[in-house]
Amino acid sequence: MPNLTFKTLSPKSQIPLTTPHPLNIAVAGTGYVGLVSGVCMAHRGHNVTCVDIDEEKIALMRQGISPIYEQDL
Repeated sequence: MPNLTFKTLSPKSQIPLTTPHPLNIAVAGTGYVGLVSGVCMAHRGHNVTCVDIDEEKIALMRQGISPIYEQDL
């Protein structure tokens, strides 16, 4: 199954973690809820892997193209 790993690009833009160490988080589904949640958790410094059965969506995201529109995402 294809997967997509999100990483924060700029440490300066991170919000401090509420846990002492980054968590390893898996998000099943990259629709409006899963993708936005995954990006938000990665932005907070956690290690997030999002998985989806839609290979076309995964291919888009690997190119840096979001399959959904969410303002400021």
